[in-house]
Amino acid sequence: MSDELNKAPRMVVARRALLIGAAGTVMASPLLAAGEGGEGGEGAATEGLDPRVAMLTSIGFFDASLRIVADLYALGEIGEAQDQLAGSHHAHYDDIAGGLASFGADGFEEEAMAFAEAIDSGADALVVADRFAVVHQALLAAYAGADASETVHAAEALVRAAYGDYEAGVYEGDVISPHEYRDAWGFAKVAEERLQALAGAEDAEVAQAGARGVAAMADVWALFPSLNATTVDAVDASVLAGAAARIEIAGLRLD
Repeated sequence: MSDELNKAPRMVVARRALLIGAAGTVMASPLLAAGEGGEGGEGAATEGLDPRVAMLTSIGFFDASLRIVADLYALGEIGEAQDQLAGSHHAHYDDIAGGLASFGADGFEEEAMAFAEAIDSGADALVVADRFAVVHQALLAAYAGADASETVHAAEALVRAAYGDYEAGVYEGDVISPHEYRDAWGFAKVAEERLQALAGAEDAEVAQAGARGVAAMADVWALFPSLNATTVDAVDASVLAGAAARIEIAGLRLD
């Protein structure tokens, strides 16, 4: 197992990549900065995980963070997308760069930076979508290098993180922290997609675990009426905690 996977989470920002914004000002992108860790429920969700599962979960955090930004941009919420990227604790390429090789995946620093540049410069929505698609394909290659058990455990951790962030982001039906609310949405979305991938596996036991994991997510989406919602009707965050527990049970036979 690589030394990179066994490193303790970094708690300070080591460096930031500077980009030129649309107005010609220098902007700091988080994509090449060291992560701060521990935002919302993420610290508790990843504590004590096997190093490979922890890295896979970090890849999921990164995926979710960029996906949120891309989806906001597609909705025409350009300013919100730029703010989401600038304020993200998880869109840090350095946090996953060292672990990609352990899953047999190539690095994609330039592609990630190209996506950030498109967001920061206010590029055409099609350009942003195309650049995110390239990054997402690179992330899929990393996911493909994980086994079924690792994938289920990472999905569980992502949903537990979503639970913590949802509690921090929503109070009595009001979205009091859009960033935390969106993070919760993104983590849950990535978790469900990884479980859906397992559900389509040729191995019957893996497929069954994946299908049960997907079923566990069925009630989650009532918590998220839309990505840019300001109020929600269903505010029982414990639905996410329950989903995580059922995902854990679904994967027991894979361990």
